[in-house]
Amino acid sequence: MSYTFVRTTNSEKPLIIIKTVASWLKGRGSSQWDTYLLGEEDRIIAYAAERGETFLIFHADIPIATFNVSRQPNKWDLSLWGENNDQTFYLHRVAVIPSYMGHSIGNKIMEYVEELAMEENVPAIRLDCSMDNKKLNTFYEMNGYSKIKSINGMTLYQKQLGAITC
Repeated sequence: MSYTFVRTTNSEKPLIIIKTVASWLKGRGSSQWDTYLLGEEDRIIAYAAERGETFLIFHADIPIATFNVSRQPNKWDLSLWGENNDQTFYLHRVAVIPSYMGHSIGNKIMEYVEELAMEENVPAIRLDCSMDNKKLNTFYEMNGYSKIKSINGMTLYQKQLGAITC
């Protein structure tokens, strides 16, 4: 299958995907993304899209996944990682609609973000996920992310991409 990655400034499709995944998680007994179902994050998602930090992945003309990449830490990142002046990407809201799970789209997203970081001379990528989501923690570790620490029920991961020359 071929996939197309598109940066979007419209939050409508990413919100639909995120809420679909949040509903799927809830159906599996997880409260991990309940705030998305309640609409508590809608403005944050819209703001990220307006800033050009949101991506959609299409299979044919169907939007099947979304994720967010930012160079600046948001309030959430600062609460977990603290203040720093590092050149870093922060990866958030990686969501693949359930009917496309198991097709290595998550791996393709991780590869795409790494390529984007290299193109933009960003030497590291940071992300966080629920400590309770063992499958997701394992996924990030298998994609070369190092566990930095656990804090407030979250596991913080970082991947160094090596020396980048200008």
